[in-house]
Amino acid sequence: IRFMQSQHSMEIMRAKAQQYNYLPSSLDTTHFSVTGIFSPYSELSGDSYDYWLDESGNLLGFLLDCTGHDIISFSQVNSIRTLLKKDMKLYELGFLKKLSDVLSSVNNDLFAVDTSPECTAAILFKIDAAKHQLKYCTAGIPGLFIKKFSSDVQEIIECQNYLLGFDKDLTFDDGENDIPLDNIETVIACSDGLFEVTCHHDEIAESGIAKHDDISAIIFHFK
Repeated sequence: IRFMQSQHSMEIMRAKAQQYNYLPSSLDTTHFSVTGIFSPYSELSGDSYDYWLDESGNLLGFLLDCTGHDIISFSQVNSIRTLLKKDMKLYELGFLKKLSDVLSSVNNDLFAVDTSPECTAAILFKIDAAKHQLKYCTAGIPGLFIKKFSSDVQEIIECQNYLLGFDKDLTFDDGENDIPLDNIETVIACSDGLFEVTCHHDEIAESGIAKHDDISAIIFHFK
């Protein structure tokens, strides 16, 4: 029994290190900077994210939120992350024309290997440096936070779309949108953990529990 407990502990430790190794470093360009927040509820997180610059200086990436906070959800994160990275690269190369096509492709892959996959929330994005525009497409992500240069108030853009894995015939066109960045100072894309903490702070404070879920976010700051 002790040997099995030791092996499990070692597996958890390796997974903890791996989940942080997956995360990208902060970026700072002429037009914008980007950084991430990653705070697991327990030892392992069901959240992850990635972003990178293409050859034209555009930023592409994604954030995902799987169910749970254990070694099983960690395995699910790895699988979904691999599918998203593969299809985002196809989008970057022009083989997939829209971000919604990326989500549809990932959703099809999920049902190809499991007739009843676990549902996953995700947001895909591209910052077009030349057009000064943020394109995004969501699957179950509750919303985005936006701060304009001309306002001291943080706004919420609510997103309503189905989760990945909800149905094999889903399309995600309704979740694809773009935001002109001329007057935008900050955009925050986050998992529901941070969204709930931010939008329902008083209710959470009354419960006496500091954090209910994994918290992850990508913060875009425009210059």
